[in-house]
Amino acid sequence: MSKDIKIDIIGGGFSGLMQAFYLTEKGYNVRVFEKETKVGGLLGTKLDSPFLIEQGANAFLANKELERVASVIGVKLRPKKRKARKRYVYNNGEMSRWPLSLFESLPLAKFALMAKWGKDKLVASPDESLWDWGCRLLGASVTENLLEPGMQGVYATESKNLDAQLILDSLKKRPKKGKLRGSVAPEGGMGEWIEQTRKYLVENGCEFFLETEKENLNQNPTIFAVSLADMRSLVNSQRLDIPKSILETKSVSLTSVTLCFGKNKVAQKKDGFGCLFPKKESFNSLGVLFNNNIFKGRGGSHVSETWILNDDKMDFSHMSHTALIRYVMTDRYKLTGERVDPKKTYVYQWPGKIPLYDSALREFLVDLENDKSPYLFIGNYLGDLGLSKILLKARKNLKKIEGGHFG
Repeated sequence: MSKDIKIDIIGGGFSGLMQAFYLTEKGYNVRVFEKETKVGGLLGTKLDSPFLIEQGANAFLANKELERVASVIGVKLRPKKRKARKRYVYNNGEMSRWPLSLFESLPLAKFALMAKWGKDKLVASPDESLWDWGCRLLGASVTENLLEPGMQGVYATESKNLDAQLILDSLKKRPKKGKLRGSVAPEGGMGEWIEQTRKYLVENGCEFFLETEKENLNQNPTIFAVSLADMRSLVNSQRLDIPKSILETKSVSLTSVTLCFGKNKVAQKKDGFGCLFPKKESFNSLGVLFNNNIFKGRGGSHVSETWILNDDKMDFSHMSHTALIRYVMTDRYKLTGERVDPKKTYVYQWPGKIPLYDSALREFLVDLENDKSPYLFIGNYLGDLGLSKILLKARKNLKKIEGGHFG
């Protein structure tokens, strides 16, 4: 298609910005429509010296393409600190790097052999939950103490609510490795990535329309970069003609509470990336991030922790900040044995913003793949949850356009 024709992107969150980046970089005429007052969606950073507070995700998974994009938009990526290599799971009253006994660990050896010599046996059954798949192949202890808390931290819900086929297919997709490894972040936080991307796009001719919803969705080639909940709304209002199976999908909620302390000796003794809380340990939170240990320049000698919660137990995403912080402080006392009030607190609540990776979503994605839609789509509900994978989806959409998707 001619690069003079406008391509409209609905949504100015991370997905929309990355899609706009790839198109603008190739010389396409791009417009971004965002209904909010600013771009970035769930990503953003508040700088409150000496603290750097993330409102959503705090890092990318390093890969070659991410490093290239960072170089183009002028962002320096920092690797995580050495002490962040340690990750903990709470077990029997303390943080543990391996919360399993030798006997409980034995199924992992069998699983490793199957992964190498019998991969067909690892395939999930139709409509099998991730919990059932884990118990069948890894055993109940491994599933309860490792798989479940790890997946809750990513998908914001219990593994019994997750479709095993959908999750396993996503985990198979690995971006090409670059020079960096593991978790990486912009020096100025994720907000710096958003701002530098916006700046690059404006300088290269991309137009932004904030607090604006595109009226005619059939005018100009269009790419949808909105949440799954917004997609359902568009289909339900008959503004968008795609498979109606999307109306059977659901979204879940996520809340983060960052506690900022001074030179807290108890907190300063905590090393590692953070700690996950299995359901059996009866925490309100899914886990906690030890921010000072992860990246340089995140508090100096001061301490901050980010506690993550979902709505499986309680409606935390709509709770008052005072009540929410009370629940988190109860968790903190259980973890540290310390009763010290934070100097500052930051609360970010995201009701219904995370797609539920269940069988209904898998069925919709199959329908969407078979649908001859004139549109393109990008977002965290398309089978790959994770910022780095969204970059790859944006690049794949570019190739479709170059191949004539829009005529």
